[in-house]
Amino acid sequence: MIMSSSQPTYCSAMKKGPWKAKHFDWQFSHLDIADCPVDERGGITREKLTFQKILKELHFQPVANIRNTSKETFLQKMHAFKRECTEEPCGCVCVAVFSHGVIVKKDEHVEEGGVAFYEDYILTHPDPNSKTTKFSKDFVEERVSLKEIVEIFRDKQLKGIPKIFFIQACRNKRNDKSADVVDRGVTYDVMKDTWNPFTPNPADRQMVYSAPHLEDTVIVFSTPFNRAAGFDTTLGSHVWQALGDTLKEQPEPVNLLRWLRKTNQKLQEKEYEIENARYMPLLSICHTLSKHVEFKKAN
Repeated sequence: MIMSSSQPTYCSAMKKGPWKAKHFDWQFSHLDIADCPVDERGGITREKLTFQKILKELHFQPVANIRNTSKETFLQKMHAFKRECTEEPCGCVCVAVFSHGVIVKKDEHVEEGGVAFYEDYILTHPDPNSKTTKFSKDFVEERVSLKEIVEIFRDKQLKGIPKIFFIQACRNKRNDKSADVVDRGVTYDVMKDTWNPFTPNPADRQMVYSAPHLEDTVIVFSTPFNRAAGFDTTLGSHVWQALGDTLKEQPEPVNLLRWLRKTNQKLQEKEYEIENARYMPLLSICHTLSKHVEFKKAN
């Protein structure tokens, strides 16, 4: 949906209470998990500070960071945050989830030319109370669908209030014909010198993304569907660095969608390098907004 600058804003709804945010991330340290099959996410401390600085600049309440939880704990914390937003005054909701990602085939329509529908999942840590600290097969016990996360905030108390989700996770296909899971996190083997994020494999054209749907919501992915999400082992994700840089350049009030588009323009200005592999990051934005979301920057 493209909105004109003359459309109304969510300002009246956003004045109903403070703007609340929650930030979850996972490190996947090999020291924490036995036989960890995914790469450790380096640079998450700097990444966290960069993102929290952005939210502070936009006048969100101080953001609590919750790290390395199991699936059960993650969902409990998410439901608790939703209750905080519905039982107390709230004018805007922001959820940030920084992890590894998987996409899972959910449906297939052979009669439509072999089209397969996929959904995004994020990975959590294995349950620390289980008999083993190993990941389950295809991460079935550790993965959480983005749709489930978004649906938590489907509540009449939040209707008309903007809800923003920032998702840092890979969404790319891996060559694993034995499983429906087609990504196991950031792996450099998918980022060769010839890898081009804007030239899909012909077979990928039959992959269709099934996005979550909730009114008054923006979902910001750190990478397009079926692409890996790169990060620097010292600084973290490149896209959040770019978001912080473009925020400084935005006039007041900061229009959310315009700011995101400006960030993508900035990201297209150069390529980044990871272990001799070059790539160009790009935000992927899904939204159901009917009005503009505007912020006043902190002084």
